[in-house]
Amino acid sequence: TQCWAKIRERLMAVARRFRSVQLTQQLATELIPLTDRASTLFMADPPYPLDAIRSKSRLYSRSMTISEHEDLLQHLVRIKGKALVWG
Repeated sequence: TQCWAKIRERLMAVARRFRSVQLTQQLATELIPLTDRASTLFMADPPYPLDAIRSKSRLYSRSMTISEHEDLLQHLVRIKGKALVWG
């Protein structure tokens, strides 16, 4: 019950934090140079490379080549901020 007692203040803290969050869906290699700051957190969720997918069905509306994954990585290792890459 102690957890539930603080739920309202925790949700309000999350709401305050998300007021300054910007969500976008565009090529990371275009977005990173425009928005990179020391306080920026990039969350990248690139599609798996095609040769890593065993499924016959299409999982993504857009795929990325190994070269595009390497390009994304090169951008992310040079940022001023932080990055969280899903995979």
